[in-house]
Amino acid sequence: MHADHIAVWPGIRRSFPTGPNAYLTIRPQQKLELWVELPDAGEQTQVRVLTDLPAALPVMLERETRNRFSTILANCEGRFTLRLALSRDGVSWGLDAAEATRVLVRRPVPLTRCYSLLPTASGTICAWRERLDVIQQLGFDTVHVLPVTHMDASGSPYSAYDLFHVDPRYARTPEAADAEFASFVDDLRRRGMRLCVDLVFNHIGINSKLAIEHPEWLETNPDEEDGIQRAGWSDGTTFHKWTDLAKLNYRNPVEAERDALFETMAAYGLHWAAMAATTDGLVRLDNLHSSDSAFMTRFLDRLHCEYPQLLILAEMFAMPAQIREHCWSYGVDMLLATPWEHPFVPRLRHYIQHMHDVAPTVLHHIPLTSHDAGSPAEEFGSARASIPRYLVSALCGFGCTGITQGTEQGLAARPAFIGFTDPTEAEMDPAICSNIREMNLLLAEHVALRTPGNLRFVDNHHDAVIAAWREGREGGASFLLIANFDTHHEQTIDLTDGSLPDMGVDIRSGATYRLQGAITLEPCGVRIFRV
Repeated sequence: MHADHIAVWPGIRRSFPTGPNAYLTIRPQQKLELWVELPDAGEQTQVRVLTDLPAALPVMLERETRNRFSTILANCEGRFTLRLALSRDGVSWGLDAAEATRVLVRRPVPLTRCYSLLPTASGTICAWRERLDVIQQLGFDTVHVLPVTHMDASGSPYSAYDLFHVDPRYARTPEAADAEFASFVDDLRRRGMRLCVDLVFNHIGINSKLAIEHPEWLETNPDEEDGIQRAGWSDGTTFHKWTDLAKLNYRNPVEAERDALFETMAAYGLHWAAMAATTDGLVRLDNLHSSDSAFMTRFLDRLHCEYPQLLILAEMFAMPAQIREHCWSYGVDMLLATPWEHPFVPRLRHYIQHMHDVAPTVLHHIPLTSHDAGSPAEEFGSARASIPRYLVSALCGFGCTGITQGTEQGLAARPAFIGFTDPTEAEMDPAICSNIREMNLLLAEHVALRTPGNLRFVDNHHDAVIAAWREGREGGASFLLIANFDTHHEQTIDLTDGSLPDMGVDIRSGATYRLQGAITLEPCGVRIFRV
């Protein structure tokens, strides 16, 4: 079959998305059902689907009705494109005028309740292991550890001196740092917990081994005293330089040098990913939006091949079209959401709705805050703000959530992660801890609390309260979630909504309440009703 022209068929309808940046996701071993409807199809009309799957031949669509044709694609894997070929007479073929549709075969993202541990503020690896009891009791199943590589002089985990070894200052016996970290990973695996390693490909410590041994692998800047381009970030108008970080040059015009850098950084990534893989864990990609796309494509293809069980969590701040493009081309499982950047309820509500609108094509991990943000007290004016905030992050998302170390203690300020500091000895905040544990357990128990697209806001655009309905499916429980974000005042919300059921069970008291009507919540108060 040879398609020698573009076929424009007015009124055509397809079962799959088309257009720039459009793609669909399916699960491994899932059969892809396709159909197309062609107005005015004649007796000789035929339709085939073309893919770039290995050794794939064009597949003829079967005629269901006069205008409808369908087929099922099996044995789909990886990522591929598909496009229709159309013929009115069965002889002359043309390509569908719509651009090829991209398909990503992606395994389901499991429940991921993640605790971010700040190694520089947590003492030795032995102390990290002791902390695991509390982390697990709070209902977390994953531990994200900031980079543990030997740090450069600035003391930032994101400024590596040695890419392949654990910083000796984390160990009781410095020369045993690598072995002690391996024992930490073993402990996670025995507990049934997962490790999330943090990988940094964009930059390296300015005084690192790599920078000293291979200055030709760094970007240059004649305006810097040492001639080395620094990494940094832009707020849209100003570039903010990180003085301790040298930017890696993946576009070196000398092919041998470029390939050597590629191989070194790929070896670094695979070294740490192997540890996460032993726990069926995750890899977090720092600053993916700033990383070299050619390198990332090559590295992630290798990573998917060697450790297909690993999940990929990416920090990526870009325009929606670029995000969708990278999610498909890189095979990213989850993007880091930033709910702390939306301190006011109207914007937060809009943000949550947006994440449901783009799911499951683009799926978000929604933590309460991150190590780059302040503590809940710093961000929202009160440590207790973590209670309504976690309800939204955990129970209004997709089963991928978490907190940063210190949240459970209600600390006034997040522990510093740059430079070594003594572990904070503050007691756990009972109210915060009990709410976090309760929500984590609910998240694990009820599919409705992690299903994309089943969320509907019923709060009538209240300025301080979010109320969301999560619809259960196939006989599962539904939930009404209510959170008061006002840290100082009671708030009352009128839930008179003809679409809500009359009665619901408060999950804490077990009492049955009338849902239609006014409900008053204390400052930072939450209510969870099961129906």
